[in-house]
Amino acid sequence: MKKLNFLRFTTVALSFILFSFQVNAQQRLITGIVENADGNSVPSATVTVAETKEATTTDDQGRFSIKAATGQHLEISSVGYRNYSFSIGKKMN
Repeated sequence: MKKLNFLRFTTVALSFILFSFQVNAQQRLITGIVENADGNSVPSATVTVAETKEATTTDDQGRFSIKAATGQHLEISSVGYRNYSFSIGKKMN
């Protein structure tokens, strides 16, 4: 079984994350696609806002949506991969 490096997995995934603004205080809706290093979607990955423990899972195409504020941290985890965490910036592409 090929063991994929989760850091590479999330680096690729981050390049596909699209952010949109929500008019709710400082929170905004974060949407994205979690993919592995080979560009394949990762279904059933867990995406959690570390500070609030609010969580969601990716769908069959690796897509997710979750509310988070600038400065909070998203944690991505999935069986067979290393966990990854990153901070929500003011603007990310």
